[in-house]
Amino acid sequence: MNYITATRIFQYIQCPHWPYYDWHATDTERALKRKVSDGEIKRWEDGVTLEEGYVKELSRGEDIVDISIYTNAEEAYRKTIQAMEDGVPWIYQGTLIVEDLLGKPDLLYRIPGTSILGNYTYIPIDIKSSHSLQKYQKLQLSFYAYLIEKNIGGEMTAASIVNANKVHIGFDPRLVRTEMLDIVETLRDIRNGKKPACVLRKNCSNIGVWGAVCEADAKAKNDIALLYNVDVKRLAILRELGIHTVYDAARMNPKELEGI
Repeated sequence: MNYITATRIFQYIQCPHWPYYDWHATDTERALKRKVSDGEIKRWEDGVTLEEGYVKELSRGEDIVDISIYTNAEEAYRKTIQAMEDGVPWIYQGTLIVEDLLGKPDLLYRIPGTSILGNYTYIPIDIKSSHSLQKYQKLQLSFYAYLIEKNIGGEMTAASIVNANKVHIGFDPRLVRTEMLDIVETLRDIRNGKKPACVLRKNCSNIGVWGAVCEADAKAKNDIALLYNVDVKRLAILRELGIHTVYDAARMNPKELEGI
């Protein structure tokens, strides 16, 4: 199963073509894919160290089940549900599956509440180095909360990250659920072969790995994505108005666009 995951949501937020090219790139396009830098590898390793250190410290005083030892997704899912049914206080790297969606929050934490399990439920927690909640983190946590609801019922009203200072930063995952589900549907379309409209921004290259392909595509089409400092929403509006290329933009009359 080619699952849609929280990682795909992160990729889409950074560059809409990241998941597209991961799934559909030609050999020529793959030759332009950027290699992961040493700095990125170091940040990933630091994140793993932070996560493992927090979990190790947590396990000294709490009952915690480690699901990361299971490499098969379906088996990990079964073990996660079993741990939830057993009421384990903490579940590390639990796997949640609903149809073509798969989520692996760093931690699932049992709290009082209502679910098919009884008078308790679970909230998702991710271990991050950031000092505040980033947009993509909210969307990922909302994704996990949605998967929890679909598996054990109830309504998820809380989720959080725990940062490098061991501070829990929470929010209500319902606040971004509509946006998250819209992205999930878009990712389904992308997985099925629908290519997003051109976007060209720093994140395509600085964070994403397909920036060179994004740039080549935009230049080949002389797309309005080449215009400086025009965000995705404005690009979409311009396209709706029939303005697709830089030449179209050069010919447009700004007075006619006032108020649109």
